[in-house]
Amino acid sequence: MPIDSATTTGLSVREFTEVRSASKRETLQEDKPQYLFFPWLTPMPTSISTTTQGGNNPYLPYILHAQKSIDITTPIEETLNWLVTKGARIETPSDVRAYLLQYTDILLILPTIFLKANRILPDATQLSLELYRDPEIDDSYLTFYVRQVSYESGILDMIDEINLECETLFIGIRGWLITTTDFRLPR
Repeated sequence: MPIDSATTTGLSVREFTEVRSASKRETLQEDKPQYLFFPWLTPMPTSISTTTQGGNNPYLPYILHAQKSIDITTPIEETLNWLVTKGARIETPSDVRAYLLQYTDILLILPTIFLKANRILPDATQLSLELYRDPEIDDSYLTFYVRQVSYESGILDMIDEINLECETLFIGIRGWLITTTDFRLPR
Protein backbone atom coordinates (compact mmCIF):
# COMPACT_ATOMS: atom_id res chain seq x y z
CA MET A 1 0.00 0.00 0.00
CA PRO A 2 1.87 3.12 -1.13
CA ILE A 3 1.38 6.14 1.06
CA ASP A 4 0.08 9.13 -0.84
CA SER A 5 -0.21 12.72 0.20
CA ALA A 6 -3.71 12.22 1.58
CA THR A 7 -2.60 9.60 4.09
CA THR A 8 0.45 11.50 5.29
CA THR A 9 -1.73 14.34 6.59
CA GLY A 10 -3.11 11.97 9.24
CA LEU A 11 0.27 11.16 10.71
CA SER A 12 1.25 12.61 14.04
CA VAL A 13 4.76 13.97 14.10
CA ARG A 14 4.93 12.84 17.72
CA GLU A 15 4.96 9.27 16.37
CA PHE A 16 8.34 9.98 14.93
CA THR A 17 10.89 11.35 17.36
CA GLU A 18 13.11 14.05 15.94
CA VAL A 19 16.60 13.11 14.87
CA ARG A 20 19.09 15.91 15.35
CA SER A 21 22.61 16.49 14.24
CA ALA A 22 25.18 15.87 16.96
CA SER A 23 26.23 19.50 16.68
CA LYS A 24 22.77 20.74 17.70
CA ARG A 25 22.01 21.62 21.30
CA GLU A 26 19.20 19.05 21.42
CA THR A 27 20.30 15.49 22.14
CA LEU A 28 18.63 12.17 21.51
CA GLN A 29 16.99 10.46 24.44
CA GLU A 30 18.70 7.24 25.44
CA ASP A 31 15.55 5.23 26.14
CA LYS A 32 13.44 6.00 23.05
CA PRO A 33 13.95 4.63 19.54
CA GLN A 34 14.34 7.28 16.86
CA TYR A 35 12.43 7.18 13.57
CA LEU A 36 12.45 8.93 10.25
CA PHE A 37 9.54 8.68 7.82
CA PHE A 38 9.85 8.99 4.06
CA PRO A 39 6.57 8.62 2.12
CA TRP A 40 8.19 7.61 -1.17
CA LEU A 41 9.74 4.47 0.28
CA THR A 42 8.31 1.10 -0.57
CA PRO A 43 7.26 -1.16 2.30
CA MET A 44 10.12 -3.01 3.85
CA PRO A 45 10.39 -5.72 6.49
CA THR A 46 11.08 -4.28 9.90
CA SER A 47 12.06 -5.81 13.20
CA ILE A 48 10.26 -3.12 15.19
CA SER A 49 7.45 -4.64 17.23
CA THR A 50 3.98 -3.24 16.78
CA THR A 51 3.80 -2.64 20.53
CA THR A 52 6.67 -0.17 20.15
CA GLN A 53 4.46 1.88 17.85
CA GLY A 54 1.32 1.61 19.98
CA GLY A 55 -0.55 -1.29 18.44
CA ASN A 56 -1.21 -2.26 14.86
CA ASN A 57 0.27 0.70 12.99
CA PRO A 58 -0.47 0.63 9.22
CA TYR A 59 2.54 2.88 8.58
CA LEU A 60 4.98 0.55 10.31
CA PRO A 61 6.41 -0.86 7.03
CA TYR A 62 7.34 2.68 5.96
CA ILE A 63 9.28 3.61 9.09
CA LEU A 64 13.03 3.52 9.04
CA HIS A 65 14.66 2.78 12.35
CA ALA A 66 17.42 5.29 12.93
CA GLN A 67 20.19 4.59 15.40
CA LYS A 68 21.33 7.31 17.77
CA SER A 69 24.48 7.77 15.72
CA ILE A 70 22.65 8.35 12.43
CA ASP A 71 24.07 10.95 10.13
CA ILE A 72 21.14 13.14 9.12
CA THR A 73 22.98 14.21 5.97
CA THR A 74 22.16 10.87 4.32
CA PRO A 75 18.36 11.34 4.52
CA ILE A 76 18.81 14.95 3.39
CA GLU A 77 20.82 13.86 0.35
CA GLU A 78 18.34 11.08 -0.42
CA THR A 79 15.44 13.53 -0.24
CA LEU A 80 17.18 16.12 -2.44
CA ASN A 81 18.20 13.45 -4.95
CA TRP A 82 14.64 12.12 -5.01
CA LEU A 83 13.30 15.63 -5.69
CA VAL A 84 15.76 16.13 -8.57
CA THR A 85 14.85 12.76 -10.13
CA LYS A 86 11.20 13.82 -9.99
CA GLY A 87 11.96 17.05 -11.85
CA ALA A 88 12.54 19.62 -9.12
CA ARG A 89 15.34 22.12 -9.45
CA ILE A 90 17.48 23.00 -6.44
CA GLU A 91 19.14 26.35 -7.05
CA THR A 92 21.52 26.56 -4.11
CA PRO A 93 21.85 23.07 -2.64
CA SER A 94 24.25 24.16 0.11
CA ASP A 95 21.69 26.67 1.46
CA VAL A 96 18.88 24.12 1.29
CA ARG A 97 21.05 21.49 3.02
CA ALA A 98 22.00 23.93 5.79
CA TYR A 99 18.32 24.74 6.41
CA LEU A 100 17.38 21.05 6.46
CA LEU A 101 20.19 20.33 8.92
CA GLN A 102 18.74 22.98 11.22
CA TYR A 103 15.08 22.00 10.66
CA THR A 104 15.12 18.27 10.05
CA ASP A 105 11.34 18.04 10.60
CA ILE A 106 10.83 19.46 7.11
CA LEU A 107 12.17 16.16 5.72
CA LEU A 108 8.96 14.53 6.97
CA ILE A 109 6.73 16.66 4.76
CA LEU A 110 8.90 17.95 1.89
CA PRO A 111 8.14 15.06 -0.49
CA THR A 112 4.42 15.24 0.26
CA ILE A 113 4.30 18.95 -0.55
CA PHE A 114 6.19 18.33 -3.78
CA LEU A 115 3.78 15.53 -4.79
CA LYS A 116 0.74 17.71 -4.02
CA ALA A 117 2.18 20.55 -6.08
CA ASN A 118 2.86 18.20 -9.00
CA ARG A 119 -0.70 16.91 -8.80
CA ILE A 120 -2.24 20.39 -8.86
CA LEU A 121 0.09 22.22 -11.28
CA PRO A 122 0.23 21.65 -15.05
CA ASP A 123 2.93 19.33 -16.42
CA ALA A 124 5.07 22.07 -17.93
CA THR A 125 5.58 23.74 -14.53
CA GLN A 126 9.03 23.84 -12.95
CA LEU A 127 9.32 23.65 -9.16
CA SER A 128 12.52 25.15 -7.82
CA LEU A 129 13.43 24.55 -4.17
CA GLU A 130 15.33 27.50 -2.74
CA LEU A 131 16.09 29.13 0.57
CA TYR A 132 14.35 32.49 0.86
CA ARG A 133 16.09 35.06 3.06
CA ASP A 134 14.05 38.03 4.14
CA PRO A 135 16.11 41.16 3.42
CA GLU A 136 14.46 43.20 6.18
CA ILE A 137 14.44 40.82 9.15
CA ASP A 138 16.54 37.84 10.19
CA ASP A 139 14.24 35.18 8.77
CA SER A 140 14.64 32.44 6.21
CA TYR A 141 12.58 29.47 5.03
CA LEU A 142 12.39 27.01 2.18
CA THR A 143 10.36 27.93 -0.86
CA PHE A 144 9.10 25.97 -3.84
CA TYR A 145 9.06 28.55 -6.62
CA VAL A 146 6.53 27.76 -9.34
CA ARG A 147 7.85 28.75 -12.77
CA GLN A 148 6.25 28.47 -16.19
CA VAL A 149 7.22 29.57 -19.69
CA SER A 150 3.76 31.06 -20.16
CA TYR A 151 1.92 31.67 -16.91
CA GLU A 152 -1.63 30.37 -16.80
CA SER A 153 -4.38 32.71 -15.66
CA GLY A 154 -5.27 30.61 -12.58
CA ILE A 155 -1.73 29.97 -11.39
CA LEU A 156 -2.15 31.94 -8.15
CA ASP A 157 -5.31 29.99 -7.31
CA MET A 158 -3.42 26.72 -7.87
CA ILE A 159 -0.61 27.89 -5.58
CA ASP A 160 -3.15 28.88 -2.91
CA GLU A 161 -4.72 25.43 -3.20
CA ILE A 162 -1.31 23.78 -2.65
CA ASN A 163 -0.59 25.91 0.41
CA LEU A 164 -4.06 25.31 1.88
CA GLU A 165 -3.86 21.54 1.35
CA CYS A 166 -0.42 21.43 2.97
CA GLU A 167 -1.20 23.70 5.91
CA THR A 168 -2.03 20.86 8.32
CA LEU A 169 1.25 19.10 7.53
CA PHE A 170 3.09 21.75 9.54
CA ILE A 171 1.41 20.95 12.85
CA GLY A 172 4.23 20.11 15.25
CA ILE A 173 6.91 20.71 12.59
CA ARG A 174 9.87 23.02 13.16
CA GLY A 175 10.80 25.08 10.12
CA TRP A 176 8.72 26.38 7.26
CA LEU A 177 8.20 25.86 3.54
CA ILE A 178 5.87 27.74 1.22
CA THR A 179 4.93 27.39 -2.42
CA THR A 180 4.81 30.62 -4.39
CA THR A 181 5.91 32.12 -7.68
CA ASP A 182 8.31 34.86 -8.61
CA PHE A 183 6.94 34.95 -12.19
CA ARG A 184 10.36 34.13 -13.61
CA LEU A 185 10.95 31.78 -16.50
CA PRO A 186 12.09 28.21 -15.77
CA ARG A 187 15.85 27.77 -15.65
